[in-house]
Amino acid sequence: MRSTPPPDNSNVVIGQVLGVRGYAGFVRVRILTVLEDRFEEGKCVYIGDRQYWISEVENLTSNHGLLRFLGINTNEEAQILQGQWLTIPTGVGQNLDGDDYFHYQMVGLTVETEDGEVLGTIENIIETGSNDVYVVVGDTGEILLPAIGQVVKSIDLESKKMLVTLMNGMR
Repeated sequence: MRSTPPPDNSNVVIGQVLGVRGYAGFVRVRILTVLEDRFEEGKCVYIGDRQYWISEVENLTSNHGLLRFLGINTNEEAQILQGQWLTIPTGVGQNLDGDDYFHYQMVGLTVETEDGEVLGTIENIIETGSNDVYVVVGDTGEILLPAIGQVVKSIDLESKKMLVTLMNGMR
């Protein structure tokens, strides 16, 4: 199971530094965003409360990449970043299409069935590769809901509600 970043409503987690790579201060990063242009040279990210500018990018895929930050030139300097979360301020360059949402928008939503039964709130999201799974915790316990169209009928971020249809065996 993946470790969960600390909650912070002012920033959105977009990656995590996994370790040092090579000899010139490159770090291996796990990418946790669909914003492909977020990791281009010249872009700014935050690690803690400090800004870092990306100076070089290598071997970038949808899940991992090698980054070098301006001012980080040695393995010793890069080692300090290991395990740290890469963030951007909430709302910066975050334009998703259609029915896509960020995880931070989903956590805390109240989940109701089409019959009006309140199942609980989304407490966590599990990334499975094919689709996310929402961990809903309520009075009757924990329910795992796949983030698929047959289950999730609507999401209203303003009212903080998700409307779902339970498939057989989901209870």
